[in-house]
Amino acid sequence: MLLRETIVTVLAAPAVTGRSSVEVPRLLLKSLRRAAGSALVLTGVRRCGKSTLQQQLRRQERGAAVFCNLEDTRLYGLGPEDFPTLLSVLAEHHPDASVFLDEVQEVPEWQRLVRALLDTGRDVCVTGSNASLLGRELGAKLTGRHLSTEVHPFSYGEYLSFGGRERGATTLGEYLDQGGFPGALREPAAGGLLLRELLRDLVQRDIVSRHGLRDTRHLMNLALHLLAHTGQPLSLQSLAKGLGIPSVAQAARYVALDRPEGCVGGYTFEQRVGDHVGRRIFGESEKDAGCARVGVRRAGAVEIRQENWRFVFCGCLRTLVDRLAAG
Repeated sequence: MLLRETIVTVLAAPAVTGRSSVEVPRLLLKSLRRAAGSALVLTGVRRCGKSTLQQQLRRQERGAAVFCNLEDTRLYGLGPEDFPTLLSVLAEHHPDASVFLDEVQEVPEWQRLVRALLDTGRDVCVTGSNASLLGRELGAKLTGRHLSTEVHPFSYGEYLSFGGRERGATTLGEYLDQGGFPGALREPAAGGLLLRELLRDLVQRDIVSRHGLRDTRHLMNLALHLLAHTGQPLSLQSLAKGLGIPSVAQAARYVALDRPEGCVGGYTFEQRVGDHVGRRIFGESEKDAGCARVGVRRAGAVEIRQENWRFVFCGCLRTLVDRLAAG
């Protein structure tokens, strides 16, 4: 168990925001909706800017707010047995404060802590990766008590704001090549390396480890192949045969596993039913493909080809949806 003094110290420390002159106000900030008795949950692919968005939201708070990064080494080992102490410290030192928890997946049974905070009438905002906070699982953990929002890397407009650039064919081409992951854009010299490490983490840590898979070779080859054929009709049969995947069913499962982690998505597959060829769309949302995939494609050393129109369309669709949500 953690010492009470340790928890007091961590919660009293000012949030290390890392705010710099190039921090971009996220467009999603305007459309976030909160409801009494429900936690705001920010999910998304790794390194897409969830923590920065959370800090921007915290700075907008009119009342008191307390921030806790659950990856803080001082909180190593925090578990359910420490929740009563944490709640007691909050009640004593931060009685009316909203609570912002970053990287909740680091704490076992974190949903019990969130429910307890909500029961005391506090506003709660948490962040976590797609690998740990998939919608169907989150619903089971916080049934009826959360509003979930998926955070994406920079849109084209945010990319322009980040670099102080103007709209045009040149900057659009650069965006499609570089992607919108903030960390890679802040370190242009190492951007390619950072994106390759991101792709490796998405496959090996978020997919392979989470689902207990043994063979990473097929999964990585599939991800690279799909990234190279964005927007094109593909056949699961040809994928299984060309990549040496043992069965069509296994190829379909690998594609389904890739989707939520931000590796692939929005692909059309032929599905033969009797004498008819139907089509299945693999992808959580079309607007997602326009921002996350462009950076991940660069990580796979994939050449951006003529299907750029699809990313442009998806980016426009995402902007429209965001503006409608903002009212």
